[in-house]
Amino acid sequence: MGILAGIKSLAPFCLYALGIAAFFAGITGRVQWTLLLVTLLLPLRNVVEKLQMFPGGNQYLDMLFLSIFLGWLFTSSQKKPFMDRSSINGPAIFLIFYTTFSLFYGTYS
Repeated sequence: MGILAGIKSLAPFCLYALGIAAFFAGITGRVQWTLLLVTLLLPLRNVVEKLQMFPGGNQYLDMLFLSIFLGWLFTSSQKKPFMDRSSINGPAIFLIFYTTFSLFYGTYS
C-alpha cells in the first residue's frame, strides 16, 4: 500500500476525530475553530459523505452547527454580547432571511 493510499483511507477517521474536538471547542466558546471546519467542509459534499460510515456521521455538520450556536449562547450569557454593533449586521441579517425565503419559495413552488 502506497503512502497516498494509506492517507486516503485514514483521512475520514482523522476528519471525524477533528470534528469531535471542534464540537467540544465550539461548546466551550471557541466557535471560530468549529466555524472554520464547517466552512471548509460545506463545499466538499463528497468528503462529508465519506463520514457517514462513522457513528453520527450523517448528522456531522448538524452537530457542528449545534455546537456553534450553543457556544454563542453560552458566551452571550457572560459579558460578551452575542453580536457586536457593526454596519454589516443589517445587510447580513437581510441576506440570511432573503436566502431562506428564496429556498422555501423554490422548494414549495
